[in-house]
Amino acid sequence: MTIRALYGAGSDSVKLPPGISAIGAIWFLPALLWALIIVKYAISVKYGFIFIFFNVIVSYIFSKYIWLPLSIQAGGVAAIFVYIG
Repeated sequence: MTIRALYGAGSDSVKLPPGISAIGAIWFLPALLWALIIVKYAISVKYGFIFIFFNVIVSYIFSKYIWLPLSIQAGGVAAIFVYIG
């Protein structure tokens, strides 16, 4: 259960390591944490919106090949919504 929570995958459609299954809706909490960290950094630098856009593209593309623990990629994509909001 702990390993599943650390990976934080919401569904089995992502590429998870063998023996790890989806945890459900708990993926939202670490993803929100990462999104807030990314946006906090982006608003402190000049042209932070470019950093956000680049982060969204990279997170989305890499999520098709491998899923990183702690919902890092989901947080990267969610950062654009936090930034706009």
